[in-house]
Amino acid sequence: MLDLSGNFLEGVIPPELGNLTNLEGLNLSRNRLARNIPPELDNLTNIERLNLSYNRLTGNIPSYLGSLANLKCLNLKGNNLEKGIPEGLDRLDALGEFYFYNGRTTRSLFC
Repeated sequence: MLDLSGNFLEGVIPPELGNLTNLEGLNLSRNRLARNIPPELDNLTNIERLNLSYNRLTGNIPSYLGSLANLKCLNLKGNNLEKGIPEGLDRLDALGEFYFYNGRTTRSLFC
């Protein structure tokens, strides 16, 4: 587990994090990270917990998150993400917790 929550990190999520293919958990919550969720995170095939909550992320929730088959918990609330939940997330059998708030709706999924 890599926990960098609450460290006042600014800028973008480093695409190089996608090189940590054995990573099982990533917590970047409560920072000041902005822009899109980088596509390189689709390389995190072993990830079980991904927490990007309470940053300044924008854009759409990437559909590639649906390919992270081991993902059990995904937290995206507290950002400025647009659009709805991508279709691919419904194929994640392991996903038990999903939190998303886009300023208009709150979605919580417990499987």
